[in-house]
Amino acid sequence: VEAGRTVTASTLEEVVVRNVPTIGRSIQDFYTLQPGVLARPLSTGGSGTGTATTVYAGLGSRQINIDGVSNQLQGGARNIVVSQEAIAEFQTVTNFSPEFGRVAGGLQNAFTRSGSNDLHASAFLFARHKALSAKPQLLRADQPQPDFARYNFGGTVAGAFVKDKLFYFGTYERWFQDLPQVSTITPDNATRLGIPQTSIGVNIGGFRAHTSTFKMDWLINPKHRLSLRHNYYFDRESPLGSGLVSAETLSRFDEDPFAATGQLVSTFSANFINEFRFLVANRPISNGVPNPNAPNINVQGIASFNGNANGNRTSNEQGFQIINNATFNRGRHSYKFGVDILPVNFKERLTNINGQFVFGGLPAVAGVRPAVSALDQFLNTERRLIDPATNQPFSYTRFTQSIGREFYDATVINQGFFFQDDFRVTPRLK
Repeated sequence: VEAGRTVTASTLEEVVVRNVPTIGRSIQDFYTLQPGVLARPLSTGGSGTGTATTVYAGLGSRQINIDGVSNQLQGGARNIVVSQEAIAEFQTVTNFSPEFGRVAGGLQNAFTRSGSNDLHASAFLFARHKALSAKPQLLRADQPQPDFARYNFGGTVAGAFVKDKLFYFGTYERWFQDLPQVSTITPDNATRLGIPQTSIGVNIGGFRAHTSTFKMDWLINPKHRLSLRHNYYFDRESPLGSGLVSAETLSRFDEDPFAATGQLVSTFSANFINEFRFLVANRPISNGVPNPNAPNINVQGIASFNGNANGNRTSNEQGFQIINNATFNRGRHSYKFGVDILPVNFKERLTNINGQFVFGGLPAVAGVRPAVSALDQFLNTERRLIDPATNQPFSYTRFTQSIGREFYDATVINQGFFFQDDFRVTPRLK
C-alpha cells in the first residue's frame, strides 16, 4: 500500500496480456477492459486495428503512450500498431501527477518487453474461418456463403548479444483477412441507373498488414541504461463498404507508419536520477478510389454511385518528441522537474473535393405535377425533361463541394514544463 501516492492506476501485467484473447489482436482492446472506462469495442468491419473510443469519468480526452512517449502525436488516433506479443504491461492512469499532462481524461500507457540472458523464442497462429461464421442476412438465398477468413501469425525472439550488458527483443506479426462486402442496390435499379452489375452484389474486401518491433537494452555501466526501439506497421485494405453503394464509391485505406524511440536512465547518485526520452514518428495515409475525379451521385434510398466525393485523399502526420525528467531527493523533499517538447506537422487533402449531387425526390404540386420519387427525379434530369411545375428542366435537389486550398498544412509545437515537490512533513504525513 502506497499511502503517499495520489496517482490512480490500473495495470494489466504480461501474463494477462498474453493470455486474454482479443477479436482484432489490437492492443487498443485492452484499454477498454480497464475498470472505470466507458468504451465501444473496436469494429472488425475493416482491420480492427483502429483507435478505441474511451471515456474517463465523462471526459473523452486521453493520451496514448508507449514506453513513456506519445503514440498519437497531434491527432486523436493512434500512430503505430504494436503486436500484442510485444507488450509486457498495460497501464491506465487517472488523477495523475503533473509530469504526464496534455490531457484531462486518462493516460493509456503500454510497456514493451525486453530481452534477458536466456534465449527465448515463440510462434503463434490465431485463425477465424467462414465455417464458424453465420451466413449474412442480406445475402440472396441462391448465392453461396462468401469466403471469410482472418489469420494472425508470427513469432518472437529474445536474448542477449552480450551477457549482462546488451539485450534484444524482436517480434513480427502478420494479418490476413477476407471479409464479404454486400452492395444492396437491386439489379433492376442498377440497370435503370446505368450501374454495371459487376459493381453490386457481394465482393470480398481484403486486409493485409504486418507489424514489427525490435528493441535493444544496453547496460552501459551501473549508472546508465539505454533502451532503443523501432516499430513499423504496414496496412493495405481493399475498398470496403456495404449498403446502397456501388464499387465506384468505395475507397481503399493504406498506411505505413513507423516510430523510433530511445530512453536513457542515468543514476548520478543515490539522490539524483535523470530520464531522457526521444521519439521520431511518421504516419502517412492514402485513400485511393477507382475514379479519382468523378463526383458522387446519391439517389436517396436507392443508390450512391458514379464516384467518391473525396477523390484520392491523403494525409501525413509526422513529428518528434523530446522528454527530460529529473528527480532529486533531499531531506524530506522529493523534487521532480522536466520538459516535454513535441513539434508535429499535419498535412491533409481537402474533403469533398469532387462534390456530391443529391436527388431526394419532389413533392406533389396540386393540379400540375404528382410527387416525383428520387429515382424518377434523377432519370428525368438525365433525360433533360421539363418539370411542369417550374417550366424548367428537372435537376438535382442539392450539390455540395468544398472550395479553398487543396491541402491543409500546419505545424504545432506542443510544449510542457512542470515542477513538483513532494514534502513529507512527518513519517506519517505527506
